[in-house]
Amino acid sequence: MEEGKRVQKMKFQLINNVIIIPVEVNGSSLSFILDSGVSTPILFNLTGQDSIQINDVTEVKLRG
Repeated sequence: MEEGKRVQKMKFQLINNVIIIPVEVNGSSLSFILDSGVSTPILFNLTGQDSIQINDVTEVKLRG
């Protein structure tokens, strides 16, 4: 955020009551799902071909 500012506006998509925020990490464009009910963020659908470098990754299987 800019120095001295307490508020920043950003664009997002609202899809089926889910807030999707476009983000850029290490030059890669990603979509972030905003969920205030989780304690740890989850990145999913990353393949070996993705150009993003993330350290300390743990793979988990989710059912639902």
